[in-house]
Amino acid sequence: GSPSTVHMLLVGGGGGAGQYCGGGGGGGMVEAPAYDFGTATGPFAVTVGAGGVGTGIGAAGSTARKGEDTVFANPAPGPTYGTVTALAGGAVGPSCNYDLPAEPTHWCLDMAGGSGAASGTHYSTAGPGTQGNSGGGTGYGNHGGAGARGGGTDRGGGGGGAGAVGGATPTSSGGNGRASTASGTSVTYAGGGGGWNNTSTSAGGSGGGGGGQRNPPYDGTDGLGGGAGAGVDTGGAGTGTGSRTGGDGVVIIAEASGTLTTYAATGVWQMQEVLKARTEGTWPGQ
Repeated sequence: GSPSTVHMLLVGGGGGAGQYCGGGGGGGMVEAPAYDFGTATGPFAVTVGAGGVGTGIGAAGSTARKGEDTVFANPAPGPTYGTVTALAGGAVGPSCNYDLPAEPTHWCLDMAGGSGAASGTHYSTAGPGTQGNSGGGTGYGNHGGAGARGGGTDRGGGGGGAGAVGGATPTSSGGNGRASTASGTSVTYAGGGGGWNNTSTSAGGSGGGGGGQRNPPYDGTDGLGGGAGAGVDTGGAGTGTGSRTGGDGVVIIAEASGTLTTYAATGVWQMQEVLKARTEGTWPGQ
């Protein structure tokens, strides 16, 4: 039969980003090293959150979209473990540069997320990280960094990551993600995207965060839930080609490591006898 206790990891989809803005937030991360299914036997519905898509400043109805939540649904939740939800990373739309309500509201409304998106080059309020504990697992997420404009210098902040807050200007780097061994080796997930910075390059956070202007790749990494970096309008000013996409999330369910239990019986046994006894459940101590 299947093990009752597993190592479970969920990461939400990373947030999208536009151009001339802060970086998208990494997906929220939830880890349960000893998740107990309790009485639940399945089936279990699993949703892997897609990364959010941004649209460039010249596109009609320009906006940036949060990613999608990643969910493991337990149909028979117990007192300790239940349905686990890793929230999507926050998104930051094209520009998102001015304190509301001066900026079109649809550019800045999705900044909160598992890890928050960063504020843009004029916009002073970064998105908060809203990931909490879920379904018995421990949640990780951080807020984005603040952007600023001074002396003609445009700088957006970095998106938050599962392991660290996003960089505030002047660095604009994405917040680093968080490492997990759920896959069998140490892998870092849910890094934040780098922000727009017209004076220097800005790196994405470790764990799949996309880089900012002049520091590709700009998209978040699929399977890691990285936030998108602030894109460059590659087709010329106002063409709407500077949008970047957050990375898809992930679900990992692995048999938890534990103490190996052995059974012993006196005497001399043939392999066929051992197999028969173990199959029938009659091996001493089984």
